[in-house]
Amino acid sequence: MGQEWIITLADEHLDRMDEVVAQLRECGMEIGQVLRSLGQVTASGDEACARRAADVSGVSSVDASRQIRLSPPDSEVQ
Repeated sequence: MGQEWIITLADEHLDRMDEVVAQLRECGMEIGQVLRSLGQVTASGDEACARRAADVSGVSSVDASRQIRLSPPDSEVQ
């Protein structure tokens, strides 16, 4: 599987979302979610996949996904 990535499309390419997603698959990315209203795609793949994805026409950025965990509201540390 590999690292999780958030891929953002340039505004002027939002109407090509399906085409860009197909090209991301060709780069070796495993597509998770297509978030049309945000202009983003979640995907997984290694660093080489991410570099290839960044070169796809219409891709604005490829960023590593991060998980943030918050303590429960009744925890001493906030």
